Amino acid sequence: MSQQQNQTQTEVKKVSTVAQPLSAPQRWHENTNEQQVLLNLLNWEGFALEDAVYEALSAYRHELELHRGGVFEGAPHRDNDRIEIDLWAQSGNFVFLLESKKSEYDWIFLQNQSTAKDVHIISGPQKTVSVSNRILNCVDCVSKQVVEVLPTDDKTSLYRQTQNQKTKNIMLPVRSAREDLARSAIRQALFNLEILMHDQLLNDGTWRGQSHRIFIPVVVTNAPLLCCTYDASDINSNADLTKIALKPITAAAFNHSEILRWGHHYEDTLSHIGNPAFGMRFHDDERFKDTHNKTVFVVSKNHLLSFIDKIKTMS
Repeated sequence: MSQQQNQTQTEVKKVSTVAQPLSAPQRWHENTNEQQVLLNLLNWEGFALEDAVYEALSAYRHELELHRGGVFEGAPHRDNDRIEIDLWAQSGNFVFLLESKKSEYDWIFLQNQSTAKDVHIISGPQKTVSVSNRILNCVDCVSKQVVEVLPTDDKTSLYRQTQNQKTKNIMLPVRSAREDLARSAIRQALFNLEILMHDQLLNDGTWRGQSHRIFIPVVVTNAPLLCCTYDASDINSNADLTKIALKPITAAAFNHSEILRWGHHYEDTLSHIGNPAFGMRFHDDERFKDTHNKTVFVVSKNHLLSFIDKIKTMS
């Protein structure tokens, strides 16, 4: 082979080498494993639950006016923080404040069979509000205590040493690392409702005359809900429960004591008037007068529409 031919082949090889593009490194978002990790994060944060709740309410067969992602000025007594409300809806005289909360824990509501099953509803005519109590037959569980338990296939349990080191360890179910997961959602629903009532007072011209506006705060969750009932006779001399009964539920009424304010400048404390709310008033009811009891309803997302149907029958 001549020297000229060798040189030509060498040049062809160089050209071929240059012409072949180098494969670009794979970006993380193109990696299916990384995509699954991101999907896990998004599901853990619970963004999709808000969409699922909105879509469910959009399909509600009766008139329902939806308001999503509203931003409001915060209340002065809560540091004026900017407030974003996930979703609220109005149907007739009812205003539903909906707080979505994703959870991998089961939520268990304790109900003492011996105590009153009253719920505490915020309502009022002519741009005034107060709290009244009544018993709702459509709600199976009325509670003021809730715990979260992590269900595990292998029955993993958490052990805690008692104060008396001579006694055996106590076996407890795994609980949430985030303290008061359910209760914090309940308090947030009440604080957001305080802001929403203030906005209704200032800006809603349809709330007038003798028509009541009925405010219903709701925490919507994917978490399985259970009612844990017991009787006063099931508490022993050591103040320990000796017997409980558990059953799945679709909704719980949670009575929480919280000071809320209302008025054009939040100048008034929301008062409890101690009367049964709506319906026939056969007698005055002083049991809850001047307390700060308010009810937040915790509802399974799969039963939200039926819950709204039931609540609207109480007016």
